Formats: sequence, structure tokens, C-alpha cells
Amino acid sequence: EKDVYEERVLHSAAVKCIGPIKKADVVDTLHKLSALNKEDLYLHHKDDLDLGKFSSNLSEIESNPFLGYVGKFYFDEQIRICFIGKSGAESRTVQSADLEMNEKFEKFRDSKCSERDNAFDAYQNTICSHIEKWKVFKIPELLMEKTCTKNIHNISYANIVPFRYKGAPSKTVYKIAWGNFTHHFLQAIKPHFIIPLGKGFDKI
Repeated sequence: EKDVYEERVLHSAAVKCIGPIKKADVVDTLHKLSALNKEDLYLHHKDDLDLGKFSSNLSEIESNPFLGYVGKFYFDEQIRICFIGKSGAESRTVQSADLEMNEKFEKFRDSKCSERDNAFDAYQNTICSHIEKWKVFKIPELLMEKTCTKNIHNISYANIVPFRYKGAPSKTVYKIAWGNFTHHFLQAIKPHFIIPLGKGFDKI
């Protein structure tokens, strides 16, 4: 699994693009990706997958994808950095943060064009208020502390698999997620540097 994970992250260099990006394009792409549903994406691959490996403790909330985080100053950065994780960790019990993020996600997904920018900002601001508490954030936090040039508002973050998973995703799970989500996310945010997060990377 490590090989395919690193292969996909390194392959993402192909989507890098020097130059400015438009927030409107990112909002539009993420809104299209919000239509993704875990069951629709993976159920027809049930013969090749162990669907029980997907976390399910939060009920229907876990069918919705995590669309990633894009800091409010990311769009103006001359050097854009995206941190990439493997997947969301298995859930145990429903937390208030889960409910809050899912509520903002659904408002963004269901938003009309005239409401979309505000709904996107509300969703991203909610993620921002919780992301610093996540264990995976220790590496971005260390980098920002060492460079003294960026903070949470200057970076972006996403998981290759936009759903919670028990352990490391399989090659098939990665492949499906990459083609339907990750590739499109990276094409939209156009990072100059992609930093993978996972076991061992905090020792580098």
C-alpha cells in the first residue's frame, strides 16, 4: 500500500501549474465533488473490496466526502503548499465537530449559485477551527513553526481517500478515490509542493 500511496502523490506533480488560481474555480470544483457518495462510488466494486473496512460508526454522515481544506490566504500564495493524507481515521462516536462540519458541508453541497461562496467560506472556516486539533496536523504545524512564513490560513490539505477508513486503504480504494476525487482536487488548487502525511514522515 505504501508504494501505491507514494506513487499517486508523486504522480500528482503532473497536475502542478505555475501561476495564479481563481477561488471561483476551486469553489466550483469542490461543489461538483460534493456530489460524491461513498456507496455510489464503491458499492459496484464490492466484489473487489472489503466494504467493512470503511468506517460506519457515524451512520449516514460517513457517506459524505471530506472535500479538503483550503486556507483563506492560499489563493494569494506565491508558493502554494498542499498536505496530503491517506484517508480519514476510523470514527468511534459522533462528536459535535463531526455534526458541525457535516452541517456546513451539506449547506455547501445544496447551495444555490448566489449562496455558494458564503457556504464555501462557512464550511472551510469550520474545518479551520478543528483541523489544528487533529493528530495529522502535527507535521504542517512543525513546518510552519520552523519556516515562520505560513500559518493555517496559507496552506491546503486533503486526503487521497475522502472517507474514513479502518487502517490503510487498499490499492483499489486508492485508485477509485484518485480518479474520482484527488486528481480533480489537485487540478483545482494547483499546488507547487505536495507534502504527504503518514507513518514515518514525521521522522524525516
